[in-house]
Amino acid sequence: MHLQPENLHYEPTRRFYWTRVHITFEDKSETVVLVGAGKNYLSDHFKIPSDKQLQEPHLKQWLDEAPADMITIPDASQKVYYKVYAQSQEGIIDGMKFLTEEVVP
Repeated sequence: MHLQPENLHYEPTRRFYWTRVHITFEDKSETVVLVGAGKNYLSDHFKIPSDKQLQEPHLKQWLDEAPADMITIPDASQKVYYKVYAQSQEGIIDGMKFLTEEVVP
């Protein structure tokens, strides 16, 4: 399986980072995962104090870590998957709504 993330995007009105990860399997089938994370989730994940900002190395590290969760995709025939990291159920719902309604897979 080969994982290829695209560039990371930031949606300032939602305080939400997102990207597409293209996955190619051994049988040459392909799928895409739209993955996103709330800014507060990432700040907590990297233990960034509230008076500090996320830095480029944090975002790069998250972009390197996030695809590891995608190794257990159950059905390669599904063309698009979604994964949202957030601190609350409301954040997950809002992130999913954004990815499914406003981002082109």
